[in-house]
Amino acid sequence: MANDENVIKKLYPTDENKTEQYIKHINSHILPFVDYAELDKSYKTDMAYAKGILNRLHEAMVGVYGSEYLDEQDGDEGFVVIPGVVRGTETGNMALALLDLDLSSSGEHWGTAFLCKFGVVSQNTDRMTAAGKAMGKAIGSYDYWYTASLPGDIHVEEHRLPESLKNVIKDFRNHNVDLLFNEEYDETAEYVGTVSYASGEEFNYTDADKYIKVIEEELPYRATSGFSFKTLTDDGRGSAFRA
Repeated sequence: MANDENVIKKLYPTDENKTEQYIKHINSHILPFVDYAELDKSYKTDMAYAKGILNRLHEAMVGVYGSEYLDEQDGDEGFVVIPGVVRGTETGNMALALLDLDLSSSGEHWGTAFLCKFGVVSQNTDRMTAAGKAMGKAIGSYDYWYTASLPGDIHVEEHRLPESLKNVIKDFRNHNVDLLFNEEYDETAEYVGTVSYASGEEFNYTDADKYIKVIEEELPYRATSGFSFKTLTDDGRGSAFRA
């Protein structure tokens, strides 16, 4: 599984804004425990599993931000990361997404991370992996819609969106799914390692098998992604590899 689950930088609770809190929460409680193979199948059938995952991401958003009605005061200097869904304008393919929007600029769209069979992959062209390129090709240019209510967004006109996209947003609250594991986030958890990218994004792992698999998948792209990893010892120290 490709891990732009590391849509996330390393976060510290002493100075987190709501956007950082949300990212940290889904990175700890939701994204590692999605069945991405099942999610991919769902995109091609009734979207039931996808809607259930979207519901979880939405409930987490409301829990962290305190409401589904957001404005620029809720973000990191106006920027928010919120869950949504995309649909290729020509391909018709759909996928859940984490959308990076600037609410200080009337909802300007800055980036997308797709939830797909590869895991969570970023549309960041500066460090796009093979998985990101494959997903970009599968979706193509796209429309997007989100679960939050953003009264100040002038960049998306709901009445112009395809019905299949709007139907997912209308119906996702009626779907609930179980995650692969019911694992509570533990601030004192013993991490086996950390991976990071040139962009500054970073993700911690407690599962050794997942950590090793990410390294194997991402190392071939380190020249363009700036991928590096740090394996931690029992005392919390480690040695890092950097391209």
